[in-house]
Amino acid sequence: MKVSSIIGILIICILAFGCHTEKSDEVTLVIEKQNADSIAVGIFHLSIWEIDTLLQITLDPSKDKTIRINLSKPLMTSIHVNDVYYKVYLEPGNKMKLFSKDSNESFFEGDGAVINNYLLRNKTLVSNEIKAALKSEDETAFIKKVDSLEIVSKKFMETYIKQVAASDSDIAILQKFHQLEYALLKEEYLFYLHNSAFLQQYYDNKEKGVYEDFSPPAELKFASANLLKDTLLYNIGDSDYQGLLFYYLQEEIHNPLIDAKNLDKPNYQLALKTNKVLERGDYPIKIKEHLMAKNIHLWMQAPGIGYELDSIWDDFKARFPNSKYTVGLQKQYNKISFVSLDEKSTTVVNSNGEKLANLRNQKFEDFYGLTAEGTKISLSNYSGKYIYIDFWATWCGPCREELPYSKKLAKELHDKDDIVFLFVSIDKKLAPWKKFLEKDIDRVGEHIVVQDEQLKILEESYLLTSIPRYMLIDETGKIIEPDAPRPSSGLTKELLLKLRDQ
Repeated sequence: MKVSSIIGILIICILAFGCHTEKSDEVTLVIEKQNADSIAVGIFHLSIWEIDTLLQITLDPSKDKTIRINLSKPLMTSIHVNDVYYKVYLEPGNKMKLFSKDSNESFFEGDGAVINNYLLRNKTLVSNEIKAALKSEDETAFIKKVDSLEIVSKKFMETYIKQVAASDSDIAILQKFHQLEYALLKEEYLFYLHNSAFLQQYYDNKEKGVYEDFSPPAELKFASANLLKDTLLYNIGDSDYQGLLFYYLQEEIHNPLIDAKNLDKPNYQLALKTNKVLERGDYPIKIKEHLMAKNIHLWMQAPGIGYELDSIWDDFKARFPNSKYTVGLQKQYNKISFVSLDEKSTTVVNSNGEKLANLRNQKFEDFYGLTAEGTKISLSNYSGKYIYIDFWATWCGPCREELPYSKKLAKELHDKDDIVFLFVSIDKKLAPWKKFLEKDIDRVGEHIVVQDEQLKILEESYLLTSIPRYMLIDETGKIIEPDAPRPSSGLTKELLLKLRDQ
């Protein structure tokens, strides 16, 4: 169907439901779903670390097809109708109707139809499958295809705006959504590109001692600084905007603080340094609060950081005493406990503290993974040996910082045939993991990747909720340390030898 035909239909849909001048906080949404015995509806909103459920209900289409929720402000939501997902912008007082067919034929009537019908059609034009394919391209192809797609998408938006006679406020929102979509796509691609180049340079040049700063193509350099000050996108809680802030935090602030030539040295000050950069940043106060909360949240999930976390957490509570993020961060904080291993080292025990302790002296739960060559290897393959397990992933910065120490430790104990170093990756994509191993020409130990059902075993049986994490199993298959000291702590070698010589 031609763009002009689609837009013509949408104009009729927008006008048909009429206008409403009376406003209240209540949003009413009538859902029309053909040939459905029941209509399962869920309305969700993404907060900084979890999905909030605004409403879940099952409707009987023969009786009432109307749902009602109260909103105090405009909000970007995710509405699920049976097995179809919609990204929907809601404002207090909206009276809407959704004709739910499949994602390509659905449409809205009434308040908010201009914006939400655009979101529906643009999703067809720029699908998740297209975005995923773009991210697998090399730099030149990615830039060329994204620029071309952005032009087509912009022309569609401009044509749509004219034909539906969009209001100035609707136009402003649509333009922001368009800019956000491509800023996020580029920043996410740049993040993975930078990490890949960062690792490759480290392994290519560490012997030479020559390093070059990563210089992204000019077309990919962050060019959406105005979005960082856009409180509208922040206030409505757009998940794509939160994604942009996440990649901005990682790529524009965190990564520049990491030096490839110092990758083999522990850098437990990164949380503190990142916090200092954010303190000096020129952001609206709400966005600064979000970025600082996200920095804390990221480090709360990463064992291996010491009391620096306490420092930035205390600073955050003092700086934002009434923050909406405090309750969630406090819950996360309560799941971790700080212990001093010796005068030279501090560490954070992973979340589920007491539950993790209960794993000690328990028989291990067997699981398996695949080597880069596709060979299946189970934990039970190493029965009768002492196993030091390193749970990690190529995208995990703290994990990579510990790898040189793991190598050093494995080399020092290479003559101990009864000690095995097992590196268990949880990478969802095999290509980055295989490429990492190919570049790591002097790698040590056994390397496997664990996915799908086997990953569930790690999450359920070993309470693996964050990485890096280390585990020590003795020759009888008993878990000695469910959350063993990190390789850089200086304690692991002594612990292994002491256990072995008992």
